[in-house]
Amino acid sequence: MLITTDICIIGAGAVGLFAVLEAGASKMHCCILEAGSGIKEDVKDQALADYLKVAVSEFNPVFTGGFLNNLTKTEDHTYLLTTSNGREIACKHVIFTDIVNESYDVE
Repeated sequence: MLITTDICIIGAGAVGLFAVLEAGASKMHCCILEAGSGIKEDVKDQALADYLKVAVSEFNPVFTGGFLNNLTKTEDHTYLLTTSNGREIACKHVIFTDIVNESYDVE
C-alpha cells in the first residue's frame, strides 16, 4: 500500500511529534515512521510523547511501523521510502529525528 503525504518523519518521539505540530499548523500532512528503538525511555520523556500524541491527533497524522529500508529521490524531486514491513511512502520532505544506524545514498 502506498502512502502519499507531504512529510515523512522518521521517529515518533518528542522531536518527531513537535515536527507534526508545526507541519499541521502549516496545513501539511504527515506520516510518522516509528519502529521503536527498544531503549526504555525516561518517564518524563514518555509522558511528553504521550501528551504530544494526543495534541497531534487533530492533524490526523498517519502512524506506521517498521524500519526504513530504502530512501530514493524520484525524478519529480519527491522521495520514495520503503519500510521493513513492505510499506511505501511517497513524500515531498523527509525529517530524521534520531540517529540512523545506516547511511542512505539519495540519488
